[in-house]
Amino acid sequence: IRDSDTLHTKQNETIENNTLTTEQGNEFRVTFEDGTTVHLNYNTEIRYPVRFSKSKRMVYLKGEAYFKIAKDARPFYVITDQGTIKQYGTEFNVNTFSPERTEVALVKGSISIIPQGSTQEQLIEPGQLAHIEQKGNNISIYNVDLTPYIAWNEGRLIFENRTIENIVEILEHWYN
Repeated sequence: IRDSDTLHTKQNETIENNTLTTEQGNEFRVTFEDGTTVHLNYNTEIRYPVRFSKSKRMVYLKGEAYFKIAKDARPFYVITDQGTIKQYGTEFNVNTFSPERTEVALVKGSISIIPQGSTQEQLIEPGQLAHIEQKGNNISIYNVDLTPYIAWNEGRLIFENRTIENIVEILEHWYN
């Protein structure tokens, strides 16, 4: 964990942010002050405030993380380079390892996705996988078996319809 970064808002309000980074071959679990738990995969960075604001809970993610959001009246947002995931009490996985897109797998609950540069929310349902494409800010939604997308959270790797090159790349990250 890198000590707090300091951000200043337009009203000169100071917000202390923590940055948590995992390296190749490492994972980490963190619990935020609201009770939300996050399991970070290898090569992942998450920035989060020491205390969430009174109106919303917001974190910034690069890499892959599995979220179990604590129930709270404040909405929870995960900001990625391709867009924003807004949750409504839920469990989901976010993967930003591909530079072309962010993958979001909804396990249970409800979330919406807002592509970068847009205000339009797209709701997805449990058992669906959403791709937020960097080019054109398109969202594609698929009904899939989520097991291969969330198995890493339980210490398993499952490969379906992957090339040998992609499998080797994932194994290299996991086992250095």
